[in-house]
Amino acid sequence: MTVEACKAGKDVYVEKPAFVHLDEGPKMIQAARKYNRVVQGGTMQRSMPTFVKAKELVASGVLGEITFCKTWSASLAKKEGFGNPPDSAPPPDLDWDMWLGPAPKVPFNENRWGVKKATFPTFRYFWDYAGGEMTDWGIHFIDPIHQCLGEPMPSAITALGGRSWIADNLQTADTMTAVFEYPTFMMNYELRRSCPTPMFGQSGATGIMGTEAMVTVTRSGCWLTPNKGSKVEPVELLVGGGGGRGAQAPQTPAPPPQPSDHWKNFLECIKTRQKPTSDIENLVGSTAVCVLANVSLRAKTRIDLDAKTYTVRQREAQPFLRIDYRAPWKLEV
Repeated sequence: MTVEACKAGKDVYVEKPAFVHLDEGPKMIQAARKYNRVVQGGTMQRSMPTFVKAKELVASGVLGEITFCKTWSASLAKKEGFGNPPDSAPPPDLDWDMWLGPAPKVPFNENRWGVKKATFPTFRYFWDYAGGEMTDWGIHFIDPIHQCLGEPMPSAITALGGRSWIADNLQTADTMTAVFEYPTFMMNYELRRSCPTPMFGQSGATGIMGTEAMVTVTRSGCWLTPNKGSKVEPVELLVGGGGGRGAQAPQTPAPPPQPSDHWKNFLECIKTRQKPTSDIENLVGSTAVCVLANVSLRAKTRIDLDAKTYTVRQREAQPFLRIDYRAPWKLEV
């Protein structure tokens, strides 16, 4: 839809994840550049005050040398999940073939559609249409690292996990660990849907770790925590001025995050023709990292990525990197 909108001369606001299959991302960038369109990604945290503060702290150099980053998401889901409904006829007012679009044709299933079933429609947990928690929440935890550290891309990714807790017919992982090797640091992502134990006082967050201090950031706060023996002073920025994690630091209230700030940036860039805060290149990069973690998990192999060409060396991974669209669907820039 993004490519077709660019071809039609429209500027685009596209949600994350930007794509399902790796070969689709570069075509989105190509379309935006070829048709001179402004394309803003839905990684709206880039416009939120706590994430802006995290970037400021990292840029100041106060963390020292950064060699490791950590992201995590922990919760306790119901064992039965969304159940196991049988395949059935689609609702009379739903064109199931059109809804599937270029994806493989399969029988209607209430969970595969899932639009009326949950806040996050359950189609997001089937491999044909999305990447589950990794591309839903994982991108929100990983994208701040890209924002703070200058939009790096990893050279190697490996992941293990699966659907080991929830007993429904959804497909994507509910338990997962992924490791990413970047040029100057390592990063890992941890997903736990059966173990809500928090880390660093947060059930889900982004942590950037340096030789002098660590920055932890969420939508509700940003914390600078000195390492033992460091002379760095702690910092605590809290949305609304409350709900801290007990760090011994002056508490600075942050204004509540406004989703409209990200939209304002998009609208301003439509006027100025400048790149938006979440430019399509940034969104594609952060999406690719998450998509490739899923590819590693599914293909049961390490992924070696050439970030310049968006190609992967491992033969075992190739079936998971692209699909042949069903006729008459085509992706042509």
